[in-house]
Amino acid sequence: MPLTRPVFPFVSLALLVAGTLSAPATASMQPETPPPASAPARVEVMPGDAKVRIAWSPVPGAEGYRIYQGVNGAWSATPVVRTTLTTHTRDGLANGTTYSFTVAAYTKGGDGPLSLAVNAMPLSPPLEVKTTVGDRRVTLSWQPSAGATSYTIYRKAGSEPDFRELTTGVTAPPFVDPNLTNGTRYSYQLRAVTAAAESELSAKVSAVPSAPTDGRF
Repeated sequence: MPLTRPVFPFVSLALLVAGTLSAPATASMQPETPPPASAPARVEVMPGDAKVRIAWSPVPGAEGYRIYQGVNGAWSATPVVRTTLTTHTRDGLANGTTYSFTVAAYTKGGDGPLSLAVNAMPLSPPLEVKTTVGDRRVTLSWQPSAGATSYTIYRKAGSEPDFRELTTGVTAPPFVDPNLTNGTRYSYQLRAVTAAAESELSAKVSAVPSAPTDGRF
């Protein structure tokens, strides 16, 4: 009877050398990071010209933060930005419009609770500030700032080194600065004001009041 070679089931050479077959390895399961347990605290806003800067305290273990925005009380369902920082500046906003913001920390496990909402109104400084001179007086005019409730006016006379607050609570242009000294140069800057914030300073303007002439030589 002819001899037959024994048939072995197919295995790799490495397993034959090892002398045993090993069970397939299973992937190790990493525990999922839980969402943050707390919301960002001390959320603060600082309005500027067509922008609002938002800042908040860090949340332990957070991988980043999502910012949600509302406009005049209507909230967006999706975050307007995601960041790993604890500050963010929203640009391109409408001056005179009220914006609301809330912040949530997140990890790979999900979002944490939302912070308390804060409100801010972007505010531009007064624009197109102009002067008109008269006898011992200067009249200021300007383009009103959207949302402003009043204006603060600063003045510097002659060689004085710094501007000083001249008056507050001016509700609308124009403003007359009387009882000045003819021949002296007066410089002015303005700031728009709301109940919650102030704008940046306007551009500087100056004028020299003078006595009227009767036209005779």
